[in-house]
Amino acid sequence: MSPETRYKRSRDNWKQKAACRGDTNRYQSKELARIKAERDRFKKELKEIRARVHQLESQGRVIVVQNKVDLIFLALQLFVVARIGFRAVSRVLGIVMGALGLKKSPLSADHHQLGDQALSGAHPICPDATGAAGDEGTVL
Repeated sequence: MSPETRYKRSRDNWKQKAACRGDTNRYQSKELARIKAERDRFKKELKEIRARVHQLESQGRVIVVQNKVDLIFLALQLFVVARIGFRAVSRVLGIVMGALGLKKSPLSADHHQLGDQALSGAHPICPDATGAAGDEGTVL
């Protein structure tokens, strides 16, 4: 084989390899740019979603129970459908009052333990009275 043919063949091989490398590099750079753009878009969406969640959390809780009618309906649903006793309904409402948007417990503070007052002999309506029938030893 003549030296010119060897040089020509060597040059052709080099051109083919260079063209293949160029195609691969161009494809990889395009894919890398696409992936980076997609990543940046997802990061931007994530920031927007987190900002929206933070905004919704900072707005406060949504008031579910807006008036007494809604509160009474909820209490009756707990009593009838969930089969919870009336004393338990008031305790459940006291526990979940923050989630429902209630500012205070459905029962006032002096009436939340009527059963304990009755057992101790105190009159549930008149807490300053000494007893239901005048005896301190009377248990209702």
